[in-house]
This record gives sequence, structure tokens and C-alpha cells, in this order.
Amino acid sequence: MKTCDCLTYVRLNLEVLARNRGIMLLTALLALVFCIPVFLSVPTGADYLYGRASIEDQRALLVSQVSDGVYDTAPQELNSIIADERACLDRALESKADSREYYDAIADYDNLLLKEYRLGYLNGVDSELSLEAQERLPRAISMLAHPESYDSTTKMPGMILLAYYCGAVPAIAWLLVPVLVLYMSLEGDGKRFYDRALLSKLEMNACRVLVSGIASMLVLVLALAPCFVLATVFNGVGQTEYPVVFIQYGDVVERTVLVQLGLFAVFEAVLSMMFACLGVCVYAGSRNRAISSMVIALVGGISQLPFYASKDAPWHALLPYMVSSYSASSFALGGASYANGAEVSLVPEASASHCLFAVMGAFAVCALGVISFSRLKSKNRWAWNHIRPDSLGEKSLLSLSLDALTVGKNQLVKGLQFDMPAGQIWGLVAPNGHGKTTLLNTLWGDAGPSVRVSGSLCFHAKVCVDREEMRKVFFLVPNRPSLLIPYMTVAFHLDRCRRIWHSPRTLDQVLDRFDLTGLKNTPVSRLSDGNRQLLNVAMAYMSYCEVVLLDEPMNALDVRHVAIVSNALRDEAGRGAHVIISSHLIGNLESLCDASVLLTGDDSRVVTREMGGDSKWIANVYAQLFKTNDSKTRKGR
Repeated sequence: MKTCDCLTYVRLNLEVLARNRGIMLLTALLALVFCIPVFLSVPTGADYLYGRASIEDQRALLVSQVSDGVYDTAPQELNSIIADERACLDRALESKADSREYYDAIADYDNLLLKEYRLGYLNGVDSELSLEAQERLPRAISMLAHPESYDSTTKMPGMILLAYYCGAVPAIAWLLVPVLVLYMSLEGDGKRFYDRALLSKLEMNACRVLVSGIASMLVLVLALAPCFVLATVFNGVGQTEYPVVFIQYGDVVERTVLVQLGLFAVFEAVLSMMFACLGVCVYAGSRNRAISSMVIALVGGISQLPFYASKDAPWHALLPYMVSSYSASSFALGGASYANGAEVSLVPEASASHCLFAVMGAFAVCALGVISFSRLKSKNRWAWNHIRPDSLGEKSLLSLSLDALTVGKNQLVKGLQFDMPAGQIWGLVAPNGHGKTTLLNTLWGDAGPSVRVSGSLCFHAKVCVDREEMRKVFFLVPNRPSLLIPYMTVAFHLDRCRRIWHSPRTLDQVLDRFDLTGLKNTPVSRLSDGNRQLLNVAMAYMSYCEVVLLDEPMNALDVRHVAIVSNALRDEAGRGAHVIISSHLIGNLESLCDASVLLTGDDSRVVTREMGGDSKWIANVYAQLFKTNDSKTRKGR
């Protein structure tokens, strides 16, 4: 069942993120940026290396040097190499462009340059490896079924363009995507789900990591899809065996475009999950997230020390791209890619084991942080700090023994005790500022950081101290539509409750019960205040929880909807639920409730219908209790 619950949370949150305007805007902007090279002729370096005009220029320069006598005093060995180079260039110019003979001739020319460098006759070249890579790429292109190079992005097929992005787009861009998606999922509407979770903290945090990781990958896929489709329409998909040659760990590596894209997908997935772990760790366990982020980043940076230990470490390249992304990208992509004519130096002394250690080390640190913070129990997240085993009460009773309820220095409730039987509806009555909302939040198990509680809450002869357990049987309807997500539909909210609490009620049944059938597919943002409040109560009804807490549920409702809500709450009591309602509409409570709790601070009491004496049984007691307190003001609610 736990696995099903986790998958349910993941699916529901992915649905919410799919409608999140921030995520949609991010995806659209990325897609726009990625599509720009499809229409603009961005040079890739192939024209400089393999273009016919470039070959003609190289031949003309070589002929000019020979005619000017540059090599008259050169050794015979060098003159022989120069003659062979000229012959290779002539052969390339005589061949048809984008043919096997053309690229073979260029590869032979690059091989002669490599030979010239090894003999010490060629200067101004970065390294022997760069010349070797420059020779390997045209040789590999010549072996394709249809040899071809792409001198600009407008000529690239879809698959080749994606491979170009892997090497040409700065690593910081791939890094920012999971960070932004994580922020939107944790700081946005995702909170509404996790606050209602029936999972442990560890399970919730694992769900958060999974949601952020999947969403990050989906954003990138959707952002890259338009440019891939456009390039495919203009130039075709491209050859999957097209080569990508680069320098990695002191060797020249050759891969196909298909393998390169697969490795990049793995790298981005690991990066997304790693930053999701890091973000959730900070989110779950710290009040000062800025300081926590810096501390965790420093701890994660320890795993990168092998790179910084190198004497020749390119600090100018490492620092802008950030430590973790650089190590991961170098492991997956290598250091220099000649598919786009660009070269990025890799740490000379780094090895594959160093990169693997760095990635796994950073990931392990983040994962351990999530687990550690998940096991912490913050006092502000636990409602009841004093347990009285002697007040457990009988089974089916909701028993409260509240010594004091304080907000800051202001004591709102003192000495309140009651035993509420199952199948009853109780009212919660007091002037504004006497703690109705605070008490309901406290009963629900999340009173807030400034609230202090001394007492015990017992249900089914068990003390309620575990916030996770309380979520399974308690459902709170707040006096604001904070449970609702503006861009999600009525049906989504009800179906969410049905899936989370495994309710036996059906969607159509609840829609019909609350007169919401016609608004089934309407987003919350288009509902009136009354219909939003109606949806709040309908969600509590759908949850089928044993304890239903409602904070002023009749606000903004018209007469017909008040009757609908009242009848639904009677149905809840009829099945044996405990229903507690706070309201200022005393007349409505008098006709609906079996008893009422009146909060007066020092003299709070429970009043039954028999104690009131007539139909004004709440109003009469209310007038007596508060006749001397009208001039007093209290902080909090």
C-alpha cells in the first residue's frame, strides 16, 4: 500500500507541475532559445576545417609558401611532407564535396600535419592529441553511408543538432533547469500535497526528489523537441552512426551520435536527481536555507578534491561551470568535441574513476542529508508535547485534555477538557481572537511555530502525537481556499482526495452531492468564492476521514449551499465521524450541532442542547459568558 501511495503522490504532483505556469514559461523560453540556431546560420567549425573554400585557401597558402622559397632551406624530409600535403589538397579539390574521397583526402592531409608536428616542424598547435582528433573525425565521416559535414546549424539534421547542443550549450544551462524546476515544485503548489501526506517524512522527501527529477527531464525533453522536429523537417533525422570525436583522459575517443545522446541523457538524469536531493535536504530540515545550502555545497565539494589536486587544473574552466556539473559532464561527454569545432580542456590528471567518485560522492552526501533531516522531529511540527495516559478515554471517543494553548505570550485557552462521542457534530464558538482557528490547527497537528501546547489529544484510546498518523484520520478544512490549486479543476481536487485517502466514495457521487457536476472540469481560478468553499467541504467529504475539522465552512455560501453542506455533515456524523465546526453563525450551529465548545480563555466549557434550555441554547450561554468580555481584545485566532 505504501508503494501505491508514493506513486499516487508522484503522479498527482506531476499533474500539478504540468499545469504550473512557471514551468510552462520555462519550457517555452528554453524551446525558443533552442530553436534560434535552427533559423540562424550559427557556424559550427566544420566549414573552417572541411569546407571547400577552406581547403582552397590552405592549398593557396601552401603554394604561395613554396613559391616564395619558404622551404628552400628546409630538410628533404619536410619538403617531402609538404609535397604530399599539397597532393592531398589537390585530391580533395578534385573530388566531389561530401563524398568518401573528399573526406579521405582531408584525413590524409591531417595525418601529414600530425607527422609534421611529431617531427618538430609544426608550431602553434595545442597538442598532438588535438591533431589526432582532427584526423580521426573526417576519417570516420568518410566511412558513413552518406558522408557529410555541417558547417552551420541550419543544415544539421535533428539528431546531429541535439548532439551539437550537448557540447555547445554551457553546462550552467543544463544545471539551472533542475534547480528552477525544484524551486517551483517545492515552493509552489506542491506544498498543498505534502502537507496532506499520509507518508513518513522520508517517503515524502523521496517523492519530492523523484517528482523534481522526472519534471526536470520532461522540461528538457519538451524544450528540445521543437528544435529537433524543425531540424528533422528541414534536413531529416540524420545518421545514428555519425561520429563525435573528442579528447578524454589523455586519449582520443570516438563515439556515435546515438551513444553520445544516451550518455548525455544519463548525465542530466543524475544531475537532476542530485540537485533534487540537495534541495529537498535544505527544504526539509532547515529554517535558514541559505546557510544550509552553502554548508551542503561545501560538503559535496569534498568529493571534487581529486580535480583540484591536479597541478594543471584549469581553474578558469572549473569555476564558471561549477564543480559537480563539470565533473559529471566530463565523465559523460569528455573534454573536447570536434563535432562543433570547439575545444574544452579537461583536467589532465583526471581519470574515469575520479569522475565516478565525484558524482557518486556528491549524490551520496545529498542522499544522506535527506535521510538525516527526514528523521529529525521539529518541535514546531508536533502539536502535543504533554501526554496524559490516564485521559485516553474509551474507544470511539475523541478526548481532549488541554492545559494551555498559547500564541507567543498570549494565552488563548486554558483548562479545556471534553470527550466527544463518534457520530456527533460539535460547534466551536468564540469572538474573534479567542483561538478557534488556532485550536483547530492544533487538533489537526500543525499549530504553527509560535504556538505552544500543553495537554493531550486521544483518539480511539491512543494518544495523538504522531503528525503522520493524525493525517490518516483527521481532515482540516481551513477558512481560506489554501487547499485549492488555481489552475487545476474541481474533478482533479476531488479525485486527489479519493486516491490519497482510498475513499470508497466515487467522483460522480460527491459531485452530485455538492451540486458541482456542472463545474467538474472548471479550474478553481474560475470559481466563485462560494463554490470554492463548497469544494473545500466536498474534499473533506470525499476523504472519508474519521475526524472532520471545519473552520467557518459556511462563509460565502448561499442559502441553498448552506443546506447542502449541513446535510452532508449530518451524513458524515451518521456514518460515525466526529465533526467539529467553528462558526460565527450561531443560528446555524444551533440547528446542526449536538454540542458546542465555547472558548473564553480561563473558563472554556462544553454546552449541550439540554443545557441551553431552548432553541437558543448556544446564544443564551454565549451571551452570559461574553457579556463582560466585549471590551477585551485578544491576539491570535
